[in-house]
Amino acid sequence: MDAFKKEPVFPTVWRLGKASVLAAMAVLAVLRLGPQARAQEEVETFIPKTYPAPPYHDPDPAKYNLKFGNLEARVSADVQVEYNDNINLAAHHGLSDWDFGPDVKVGFVYPISLTQLMQFNVGFGYRWYLKASSLNTFTVAPDSRLDYRLVIHQTVSLSFYDAFQIQNNPTSLPQLAGSTPGLLDYIRIINVIGVLARWQPNPQLSLLAGVSYTVNSSLTGAFTALDYKTYSFTAGAMYKVSTPLTVGILGGYSFTVYDQQIQNNGDSFYLGPVASLKITKTIGLDASLYYTVSDFQHTGSIADTSDFEGLTYAATLRQKLNKWLSQDVKVSHSVGMGVGNDYTTQTVFQYDLTARLNRAITANTSFSYSPFAASGVGGESGDTYVWYVGLNYKVSKDWGAGVAYTLAWKDSSLPGHQYTDDRVTFQVSHLF
Repeated sequence: MDAFKKEPVFPTVWRLGKASVLAAMAVLAVLRLGPQARAQEEVETFIPKTYPAPPYHDPDPAKYNLKFGNLEARVSADVQVEYNDNINLAAHHGLSDWDFGPDVKVGFVYPISLTQLMQFNVGFGYRWYLKASSLNTFTVAPDSRLDYRLVIHQTVSLSFYDAFQIQNNPTSLPQLAGSTPGLLDYIRIINVIGVLARWQPNPQLSLLAGVSYTVNSSLTGAFTALDYKTYSFTAGAMYKVSTPLTVGILGGYSFTVYDQQIQNNGDSFYLGPVASLKITKTIGLDASLYYTVSDFQHTGSIADTSDFEGLTYAATLRQKLNKWLSQDVKVSHSVGMGVGNDYTTQTVFQYDLTARLNRAITANTSFSYSPFAASGVGGESGDTYVWYVGLNYKVSKDWGAGVAYTLAWKDSSLPGHQYTDDRVTFQVSHLF
């Protein structure tokens, strides 16, 4: 039987049925101690993204428009120009600058045999700054990854993956602001390599287990105290109760070792239920709730002696109002990496709206509110806000143009850690 013949092509290789897709997404979200990754979602080809900008909808199937025998591929490119009035996230008198550069996205899917599939997607580019030339850097998109999937006896599959990115957005850590030394040199490489095994003894039940290894390192010599390696193990079971409802339980353990003895090494355990419910044809809900424990070994020089024990959760409600309008509501509470402390808790409330004004023009807006609190005596607490609005014009089948605006601001309990940041982005894209 051809294990891939009738299945659609998606950006990642989790072709395991609805239950396993949900489980894989949840597993990847909690594989490592440190910042729980926000969904690495791919926006429409021609819609510009300003940073920091929260994603506003779920990833669509990748468009593989080139074919070479059994290999299907896609290539797209864009040129982006952005103005930022506060590149150093300063509380007062921020530095403004223009940056510009090309980005290229390449992907392919190749069925090696009836039971083997290889898939590769990478986005890379370069960013030049008009004034702050020291910030010029190569970029690698956060959804870049290599996947290899092997099916054994039709009921067992192994998915080997390597996900990688270059992160140059300091707002990914809410504690960072203009008063943080070396903020402009916050450029990091993150690589996660692992394997996810799945056994489906019957159409309703899926059992999963995975292991991964994460490396997070600075590329500039700044923030090297945050360089770490994480080893993660996870397992779970998913059960399809009915066509609209899938439930399951996931658990895992991870331990993190920092390269320098400044931050405290630690380990983390989580366990809890996950569920996916299609309420109506146009409304869907995904949710997870974990009991999470993070203990720290106090091997570093920081004074924090805190540990975390409590609930973490995530829920997304999606609604497609009609063929022109859709919206999402997202709520999450997570435990992330600390900066000079053991950990930071963060809650996110987000609303996304996408509207097709006509066949050529699409408008998108998103607003998020995120209170956070750092552990330890005198740890920073505050709130971050991001409002995004974008307009996309599809010039032709292969060409598009867009403009976007992002307003981000932060309130903090510490003086000098608040900021306001305005960004305007212009983009021209081409799908080959």
